[in-house]
Amino acid sequence: MDIFKKIKLAALVSSSLITASIAVPSEVQAASPSAAQIAQFQSLPKSQQEALASQYGIDMATLQSQDSKQQEIEIAPTIGKRQVNAKTKNELTLFGDENELTLFGYELFAGEPTSMAPLGDIPAPADYMMGTGDELHIQIFGKENSNYSFKVKRDGSIDIPRLGPFMVAGETFDQVKHGLATFIKNKIIGVEVTVSLGTLRTMQVFVLGDAYKPGTYVLSSLATVTQALRAAGGIDTLGSLRNIQIKRSGELLREIDLYDLLLNGNTHDDMRLRDGDTLFIPPRGATIEVDGEVRRRAIYELTGPTSIMQVIHAAGGFTERAFSQQINVARTTASGTDIFNIDVNNAQERNFKIIAGDSIKVMPVPKDFNNAIGVLGAVERPGAYSWKQGLRLIDILGNSTQDLTPETDYNYGLIVREINQQGDIEVLQFSLAKAIAAPNSSDNLLLQKRDQVVVLNKDIGRSLEESTQTIGATENRLETMRRETLNSRENLSTQNEDTQEKESNERLAKIANTELGDISEDNMTDTEQMGQLKIDNLSNNTNLQRSAQEIRTTLLEPIIAQLKAQASITSPVQIVEIRGAVKFPGVYPLAKKQNLTDLIAAAGGMKESAHLARAEMSRIIEQNGHTNIVHRDINLAKMLSAESSNAQPNQAQSTEAKLTSNSQQVALISKDRINVFSKPEWREDLSIELGGEVLFPGRYTFKRGETLLDLINRAGGLTEYAYPKGSIFSRESLRDQEAQKLRYLHEQLRQEVSTLAFRRQSSATSLSQSSPVGEAMDVVDKLGVTKAVGRMVINLDQVVEGDKNQNLVLENGDKLYIPPLRNIVTVMGHIQMPTSLIYDDNMTVQDYINATGGAKKQADTDRIYVIRANGSVMLPDNSYWFNRKEEKLLPGDTIVVPMDTDYVDGLTILGSATQMMYQIGVAWAAIK
Repeated sequence: MDIFKKIKLAALVSSSLITASIAVPSEVQAASPSAAQIAQFQSLPKSQQEALASQYGIDMATLQSQDSKQQEIEIAPTIGKRQVNAKTKNELTLFGDENELTLFGYELFAGEPTSMAPLGDIPAPADYMMGTGDELHIQIFGKENSNYSFKVKRDGSIDIPRLGPFMVAGETFDQVKHGLATFIKNKIIGVEVTVSLGTLRTMQVFVLGDAYKPGTYVLSSLATVTQALRAAGGIDTLGSLRNIQIKRSGELLREIDLYDLLLNGNTHDDMRLRDGDTLFIPPRGATIEVDGEVRRRAIYELTGPTSIMQVIHAAGGFTERAFSQQINVARTTASGTDIFNIDVNNAQERNFKIIAGDSIKVMPVPKDFNNAIGVLGAVERPGAYSWKQGLRLIDILGNSTQDLTPETDYNYGLIVREINQQGDIEVLQFSLAKAIAAPNSSDNLLLQKRDQVVVLNKDIGRSLEESTQTIGATENRLETMRRETLNSRENLSTQNEDTQEKESNERLAKIANTELGDISEDNMTDTEQMGQLKIDNLSNNTNLQRSAQEIRTTLLEPIIAQLKAQASITSPVQIVEIRGAVKFPGVYPLAKKQNLTDLIAAAGGMKESAHLARAEMSRIIEQNGHTNIVHRDINLAKMLSAESSNAQPNQAQSTEAKLTSNSQQVALISKDRINVFSKPEWREDLSIELGGEVLFPGRYTFKRGETLLDLINRAGGLTEYAYPKGSIFSRESLRDQEAQKLRYLHEQLRQEVSTLAFRRQSSATSLSQSSPVGEAMDVVDKLGVTKAVGRMVINLDQVVEGDKNQNLVLENGDKLYIPPLRNIVTVMGHIQMPTSLIYDDNMTVQDYINATGGAKKQADTDRIYVIRANGSVMLPDNSYWFNRKEEKLLPGDTIVVPMDTDYVDGLTILGSATQMMYQIGVAWAAIK
């Protein structure tokens, strides 16, 4: 039972013992009663209210007026270092940190001192001692019927009408009941008598010493020791729970040990108090600490030398994880601290005496498994498994459908085995495929205690469900982009002028990205969209490959770290490395008797691009105190052929042939590095995406050296609707370069804006959203999310005509989109109405600008430029002095009228001029 349950049980015991009590400290009586006291007082019967008011000289009218005016005040008293939580009816909160030890037992009576409680309906025991103030109810029936209520007078008697006085004080209630019945029956013949107690008297008790609030308390005549302690707010942490003294008439009556009540539930010593009794709480005695694997971790008070088993019993006994063979006892002596290790299973040590100041800690049992093995990795149920003699690998992983997952690599697994007491390990390699197929093979390893079986994963590629989800997500993305494009075109004609200018500028900043990024989405046919999905799937497969590599690295990393940690000058680190054309290159543990074939299997096998005729092994050799690296070429084809013939020998194979096969294997040693080369000129997937106005759009595979013209011819040439001058061409290498430059530009701009902000800190302008610096930072932040395009300007019309200088050599990942002829010219920027107009060969740039309403005042007409359909930029002739031949506009061109950043309106100029003239006038007047 933990400490919380113990406290709850103690509280229930206490509540069963505590009856209704009245507790009014003497210092409280002198002051005005609290709202809680008034509320409890008003819950009493009216006769009891009047009796208590008259007894303590309290005016009933005063109580009623105070009840209407006084506000309830929450009190949170402090007991030692303990705080009472007023929000939970002043229950004591003794629990701080979970690992912090607390004093045992003080929470039982702790709380706010109680106020007056009702006295009615309290059953009185037969041995209740009658005294002055008690009320008796007498009922006479039979020959006569009468009801009487008598209060015991100061002389200890009651006056019965017509019968005279009857002495009751000093007698028990049982004696009084029988005595009165006999007395009345003798006086009145033919009647029956019943006697019961009414209102009980109150008594005055002193609670002194280390109580929470020592003082004089008025309690019920039925109050016991525990009720008096609770009335005083409990025992301060400086007080003792084990030596509470009860004094009567100046003499020590009894000493009470509350531990008997708390630990055993024994209420024998919870005696009933009498008027004038004194409870004295002396200071707390010596203490000990009990920590660790016990049910009640706490600080306990000690009355004298106690055996360790008695202490453990008081602490609730051991927990299930307690290691009883080792209990640490720390004892402070004059020379320092002595440590004792106690084994309570030993009969002699069970009587080890605990003295004051000892600190006891019960240690937990070791968490390591004794007769178990661990299984982790690509298995259905990783965890600990029971070990028994003769257990082999397939006994726990023999069912491929129930024990293994689809990601399991059947060709590579490890057993990590401890080889000494220091925890050093060695690694054994196995093949689950061989172990399951041939249980008698060497791969079905015999397991030992504490072995760790690590099953690696493989890359299974993309599942059908994931592929379907990807296709659906891509289609949704395309449809969303189409809707956004349509919405932006509709909003263009409905938004106000300022919004149109802002959107035009944003489209201008992203025009290249928009045209290029959407070529395979907004303008592609279904066949072209499927080609784009294939590209997406290829990228997702790359992510899966990376994830598989990371999982294997996570499983192998602690093994490699342990091998590195245990390496020494006499024991080199047992790791090897393989790289190149293998599925999972990296560093691997060097397994016992591992050869090159095993290492290739550990790396997931070779890729299709692996060059079997040549691999290279680099080995570190130490000779005469010098370290040298030697390289060796290995023919993987011969090695694999020898491995195959050795794995499946026929009856005609001679012993000499087997020895030759075995000699082809390359045994590995510490720090060997293997490099598996790829086939010369190997390219897995050189492809380009071709869309738009060609006869056969789609994804094309090409060989190195093919050009753009070759691709157009393979696609059947251009259609009659093609507009080659507006072709959009992108390249992945350019996209990467552009992304790097954008990141660099973004960082440079942030530094410049930050420098500007520091310069302006001395001025009144703060760095806010409305300040120029804040607006500049917003622009920089928007630039940071701009995506790289990778667009290249090409002249496809010249390529088709056979211009070799314009013909490009293709690269992997290129994209080409040939749009249909769009016989329009778009005008945007700072003009009256941005729009698109029908292309007219006779119209100039200025004609198109005039057709949209002309440029605004804020427009910079000296810097008008034209963005060609192929992405190039043309500057029209705007000079009045040096006229040059202006290039003609072409279909699909976009005319951009930028904003004049130095524009100042006339009112501002007039204001500045007026200010200057005023200052000149003032200066001239001062000179005169």
